[in-house]
Amino acid sequence: MLGYAESIGQKTSTVAELTALHRGLELALENGWRDVWLEGDAMTLIDIIVHRRPVRSEEVQRIIGDINLIISELGSCNLTHIYREGNRAADRFAKMGHKLREPRIWRNPPKEVLPIVIEDAKCKSFQR
Repeated sequence: MLGYAESIGQKTSTVAELTALHRGLELALENGWRDVWLEGDAMTLIDIIVHRRPVRSEEVQRIIGDINLIISELGSCNLTHIYREGNRAADRFAKMGHKLREPRIWRNPPKEVLPIVIEDAKCKSFQR
């Protein structure tokens, strides 16, 4: 298990989601992981990446192009939607990243994330 957080400054939610996905894929490659399953709660972005739909923003196009390059280097990569309730650990890391001066990687869940990971492991469900 690996966790990552960093402050990316003032960016749109789209750029923030894509930046996190891009960095997560980079970390997968750096750690030798070739079979990856990615989950995200931004259904539109997942659809854009999976179905290679066009986007207007040059910044978003560039990040998606980089993501697709990394995906092509993996053995297999599944990208699926997960509801926000199932993405709480990633959300917590994102909130932690806002407070960081430098990027940080965790090899074990930090105390802020550990309770969420334990609940996920116990398959705790949440009402929608």
